[in-house]
Amino acid sequence: MREACIILPFVAKGILGEFGIKELSRGRLYSSGNGDSCTVINTRMGGVFTGDAVLYLSETPCREIYFLGTCGLLQIIPGLNIGSIVSPSHCYAQESFTSLLLEPTVSGILTTPDSILLRSLINYSGVENIKEVICISAGSLKIQPDKIGEWKEKGIQAVDLEAAAFFSAAGYMGLSAAALMVVSDIIEVSPWYRDHGWEYVSGSSQRAARILCEFITKKQRD
Repeated sequence: MREACIILPFVAKGILGEFGIKELSRGRLYSSGNGDSCTVINTRMGGVFTGDAVLYLSETPCREIYFLGTCGLLQIIPGLNIGSIVSPSHCYAQESFTSLLLEPTVSGILTTPDSILLRSLINYSGVENIKEVICISAGSLKIQPDKIGEWKEKGIQAVDLEAAAFFSAAGYMGLSAAALMVVSDIIEVSPWYRDHGWEYVSGSSQRAARILCEFITKKQRD
């Protein structure tokens, strides 16, 4: 296990090659493999799998951890579209299906990346390549459209399933953490269940992986 690890909820087509990995070794819960500069861990989708994977790293050399997944935009945002790469600067935690369904308002729990690591990553890649967003991790796909109005009032721009669990587990473990997410859908315009060109998502996932690998390699050399 390397000092830098990357969490993948799913493996997009062609992405392993960007890390210098031919295939992942399968374990009981997760699959993993060592690339040229980092360890890649495929967790499957969902906050529970992601959060536990970070906690399991407590007895490894890992000191720095990255998340690479997808998210949906609540609405069209100028400069962002399907295939854009974003990074959450704050992420509300509402992964509980029950609380999402029954609580009338968004909980005040905010999770965050390591601010220094996030800023370094964005400065390295250029702000034209990665845009910061305010995100919420929500434990349902079905309920998301009903929550858009409330989330907009909170300034939330994007929704995913795992980022809050990733950030909270990383903070608990004392690991520096940052996340990149590829926009895979826009809830009000092109929801996740429509065919809206996964080739853009796959291509952008490869580009995001390339950014992470180059950034990690540069940090290690410096």
